[in-house]
Amino acid sequence: MRIARIAAAAGLIAAAAAARAEIVNDVWVGDQSTALERPVFAYPADRNFCPDGLVPVVAGDAIACGTPTAPG
Repeated sequence: MRIARIAAAAGLIAAAAAARAEIVNDVWVGDQSTALERPVFAYPADRNFCPDGLVPVVAGDAIACGTPTAPG
């Protein structure tokens, strides 16, 4: 009986942690306001492998395809 209660408590804790993290299929879907405020700079690259209309950009320490929002 005690083991069942411990297992149930562990399951509730794990479920609460997963819900709080707001991660769906390994993609963060939480608070987007911080992402919108972060400057996105053009990444200097010799070649552009991004889809039409997008360029290599860097936001924080991640390089991706997008549209720059800050000069430089």
